[in-house]
Amino acid sequence: MRFANFLPALLLTLTACAAWAESMPSSVKLALERFRTEGPSGWSYTQRTRTEKRSQLEQFNPAAPQAARWLLLEQNDQPPSPSELEDYQRLKQQRSSAFSAPKIESLLDPSSCRVLEESSGLLRVRLDFKRGKGDDESFQYLHAEYLVDSERSEVRSLTLANDAPFSPVFGVRIREARSTFEYGPCDAKRPGFLLRATIHLRGRAFLLKSLDDDMTVEWFDYKPAGPGAQGT
Repeated sequence: MRFANFLPALLLTLTACAAWAESMPSSVKLALERFRTEGPSGWSYTQRTRTEKRSQLEQFNPAAPQAARWLLLEQNDQPPSPSELEDYQRLKQQRSSAFSAPKIESLLDPSSCRVLEESSGLLRVRLDFKRGKGDDESFQYLHAEYLVDSERSEVRSLTLANDAPFSPVFGVRIREARSTFEYGPCDAKRPGFLLRATIHLRGRAFLLKSLDDDMTVEWFDYKPAGPGAQGT
């Protein structure tokens, strides 16, 4: 589907950095040091992706052989046909593992951290991206917002959004780009899981093709895939 290759790219921009400004609240600093954008490793899960016209239900099991880690359960709310299964397996050969977001602390500006809102034990903070060159140039148009439970020092949501229209590549003009990722709480037996993402995009390619789309992704039915599952 249209956003299938866009989500991993977004996830790359959402990893928390390690060197935070001294003025950052201690609860926020601790929450971000513990935080994994893609959630804990070593867990299997079910993933549902939905846009206005298409939907997909699939399972991921990190303990399975690489070629069998992803399993298609439904395509557009129906059992997949043999041809859909064949196409799915061919595409998934390039995505044999779960999302893995490398650290991008060099792209975030720690000195830009500021508290936007504080209410009912929740802190909303903003960090801007440094002005870069080359492949990193588009980050200057983006910022990240974290919603942190200050009592538990846990991230509850993460939002990536643009501040102004921008062109990530020649011929593409993005007017609006906003993605919000929501996370569940930790407890004695389970880490904080990635639960839901909402992705909103408005733009055009070469003035002709619309890039407008909205997508939701949900993750559920988490189970430890082995003794090495993080948080167990």
